Amino acid sequence: MYDMESRIIEIEQRLGTLDAERTELTQELSILRNQVALEKERICSILSFPDAPINNSSSAEEKITLVRRLFRGRDDVYARRWESLETGKSGYQPACHNEWANGLCDKRRVKCAECPHREFLPLTDAVVRNHVAGHERNSSDSTHSYVIVIYPMLSDETCWFLAIDFDKATWQENSAAFIETI
Repeated sequence: MYDMESRIIEIEQRLGTLDAERTELTQELSILRNQVALEKERICSILSFPDAPINNSSSAEEKITLVRRLFRGRDDVYARRWESLETGKSGYQPACHNEWANGLCDKRRVKCAECPHREFLPLTDAVVRNHVAGHERNSSDSTHSYVIVIYPMLSDETCWFLAIDFDKATWQENSAAFIETI
């Protein structure tokens, strides 16, 4: 009988300790949730631009001008994304005026970097427009999106922008940490 009463007292004390710990953890959880909500609000205020001169109702030319100003790089060349339907491999290569041109291009035998007929296409407003639209205008191939990349490193080894990819569930926290660091 004494053992059972002793065990009851022990359990009641343990429950009291657990109740106190639960109260403490509940308070900490509430504080952390509030801090996360405030941090999300701070991040959203940093990342939003309500008074931006370019918005959804701006003309296509204004938007293209903004894109080219923000993502300024080499104008003499850009790369296009390719994907092999046979192997599933994909990558980027400089856009070439002579790509697949009879008598000039034979990618099956000569690598682009070694081709004597390689002639880079310049980055133009039309190229940017097609990229933003997701397809080439007047193209018969509408099954693939039109993806380009620019070369941000200029010939004098300077650069106008830095692109960082924040994704997945922690993108907001990661971008806030980056902003705080810089």
